Amino acid sequence: MQNTFRLGIENLISKHANWIKGQNVALLSHAAALDAKGRHTLDLLISAGITVKALLGPEHGFTSKAGPGEKVRSSTHRKLKIPIHSLYGQNRTPTPAMLSGLDTIIIDIQNLPARPYTYLATMINTMRAAAQHDIEIIIADRPVPLPNTVDGPPLSKGFTSFVAPADLPMAYGMTPGETALWISRYLHISPVLRVARMTGYHREHFPQPGWPAWSKPSPAITSWDAAMCYLTTIACEAIPSLSNFRGESLSFQALTAPWLKADDVCREVSKLRLRGVALHPVPSMSTVLIEVTSPSTFLPVKTGVAILSAIQKTHSAARLWRCKGVRPAFFDQLFGGSSVRLALQKPRSTALISSRWKSSITKFRRQRREVLLYRKKKSS
Repeated sequence: MQNTFRLGIENLISKHANWIKGQNVALLSHAAALDAKGRHTLDLLISAGITVKALLGPEHGFTSKAGPGEKVRSSTHRKLKIPIHSLYGQNRTPTPAMLSGLDTIIIDIQNLPARPYTYLATMINTMRAAAQHDIEIIIADRPVPLPNTVDGPPLSKGFTSFVAPADLPMAYGMTPGETALWISRYLHISPVLRVARMTGYHREHFPQPGWPAWSKPSPAITSWDAAMCYLTTIACEAIPSLSNFRGESLSFQALTAPWLKADDVCREVSKLRLRGVALHPVPSMSTVLIEVTSPSTFLPVKTGVAILSAIQKTHSAARLWRCKGVRPAFFDQLFGGSSVRLALQKPRSTALISSRWKSSITKFRRQRREVLLYRKKKSS
């Protein structure tokens, strides 16, 4: 039984009920916070007799119905008649009014360990507000895609934003609980913090028996594979001449454009012998498919830079950087600085671009080791 998988929320209710019994609780969560039986965390808390006084919703809202970047209004839960405070509307940090009368905030969010994914910023803001108002934070931990992967540039000075809220690599390979511990230790945001850990979890690369079925944490992250490729094709958010099939069956797992010479692009990338990934051209669709063949060695940011570099070499930089609607400033926000864009435009090799991340990644890995809660299976 010791190896049976259990979510953090299950262990919170069954093993650590004393943490929240008699407390006035708020829940920061969304529609993807389900257990293996499809039950939502809010329902589990109510069934356990926990006094839930308020709900908090990140980007896309507590019900996960809003689109990307769409502001969400605060509302009232129809059945429970408690407020649902939006943290992606007029306010992105819990206000004193939202926190009034609370003892504890439980955070249960299906996250991606990717710096541009806005749930990181929401967690940081909520932890900071809780620390200022003497409110305890409990993280109900969940599995994440690419839990062992660290990749991408650090955050450059002057580029802090909601999609780059802290100086850690773009891919940081930590569960929500581990992330909260890192925030507390290295951002010096220190509310009373507890992590309701998972049991039977070993930093697996793919979903295991007993895990909840994949539920979209945001509308475009349609599958576990989409989540793994998120950082590889996120540049399309700023370069509209390329499509990453956002929200479709291949969401984030492919790149296409009417003019794209898929064979030539794949040929260029293959010269780099990138580990853990295979690119497949579909010339009839002007599309490059991205297949993660080994999550343990796959580097999503480096792969994305390699693809952009190959597109430039095949089609010219103008195809990317002079297209209608291109947003260089947003590209820089996503990548936490201008260095990647400027290096691509010069152009510089993928190896040189990624080598500039080495020292910051080494430093972060040392920090990360201090907050990891779970180990890999010995056989892996």
